[in-house]
Amino acid sequence: MRRFLLFAWVLLGLVGGAGLHALGMAIPAGWVWTAAALPVAAHVALGLVRSLLGGRVGVDVVALAAILGAVALGQPATAALIGLMVAGGEAQEAWAEGRATRALTELMARAPRRAARLVGEAIEEIDIADIRPADLLLVRPGDTVPADGVLEDAAATLDDSMLTGEPLPVAFDKGASLRSGGINAGGAFRMRAVSDAQASTYAAIVRLTQQAKAERAPLVRLADRWALGFVGLTIVIAGGAWAVTGDAMRALAVLVVATPCPLILAAPVALMAGIGRAARRGIVVKGGGALERLARVRTVLFDKTGTLTPEPPQLAAVDADPGLGRDAALRLAAALAQ
Repeated sequence: MRRFLLFAWVLLGLVGGAGLHALGMAIPAGWVWTAAALPVAAHVALGLVRSLLGGRVGVDVVALAAILGAVALGQPATAALIGLMVAGGEAQEAWAEGRATRALTELMARAPRRAARLVGEAIEEIDIADIRPADLLLVRPGDTVPADGVLEDAAATLDDSMLTGEPLPVAFDKGASLRSGGINAGGAFRMRAVSDAQASTYAAIVRLTQQAKAERAPLVRLADRWALGFVGLTIVIAGGAWAVTGDAMRALAVLVVATPCPLILAAPVALMAGIGRAARRGIVVKGGGALERLARVRTVLFDKTGTLTPEPPQLAAVDADPGLGRDAALRLAAALAQ
């Protein structure tokens, strides 16, 4: 929220200053532009301090130097424009983070919270964290399988679409392995837990998605690795331009051109947005590096169990025997489905 407010502040100041300047009030316009740019400079400076304390040099130092240099050289409009670029990029990053976080929250919200444990003839309602291997659990219609386990009853029907993408319920026989995250699409059944909830399949999916969000992809690490050299080269070129021409505005021009908003923001924003969108579609991305490598994929092979059909399946056409008829064929198909 803070980054959105900062962007709104700079945008308002830039527009307000432009309005004052158009009315011939150049000095008040400069004050407004400066007031719009300085909070961005303070925000960037705090980020740089945190980076230095963490042992990293951030390329934000170029943006900070450009804003402060523009203010010092009496170019407040330039300072406000740079501030708008920086604040706008960070607002975009915050928006992408929010979308990815909402997708992860939705994924975690689907995780089971409670379970029914059978102790003799009694049913205990327990927290999911209290499940232990060998516990006998009761899964009612519509409940989510709380932990990985083995089916104890003769049959069960589960909607495993969150795990496999398979849109149709799947039937399991006694002794079959059940994975947490599936939804009971049939009658109540009993199962024997083989792991606790934290070691279950669904918990592993959530952890993988969290790790993917936190992982720094190769392109992000590359930007960090070149940050020190980029900053040093920019300062050398800016200083050289000033020394050769004797005009500080030349140095400012170099700093403005070199302000690296795309280098800072492009990779993290793209990766977070991609991971968040994939999570909403039920796709677990193991890390930013995997998402980057996916861009180079030209051929994809699916085995015979790969599910490529849309969910839910839709009837496209009925080609019935002339002696049977379309309606009769549909009635027979519906009877078989029951």
